[in-house]
Amino acid sequence: MDATFGRLDANYGTWNYWSAGATYRIADTVGLGVAYHDSDVSADTGLTNTDGLFVATLSFDVSLR
Repeated sequence: MDATFGRLDANYGTWNYWSAGATYRIADTVGLGVAYHDSDVSADTGLTNTDGLFVATLSFDVSLR
């Protein structure tokens, strides 16, 4: 499991951002992850997409020997 919280101060605005997620290992070399990323940024800043975002990942651990 992981979580992030931060604050961004830019010359065009200030806002908080956060994310939370988890990864589940299916096998020794395969994992599934899911996370949600969002912020309280206002559309008044001129940014075109201010919606939250779900992200799913499929990961493989490989070894080069």
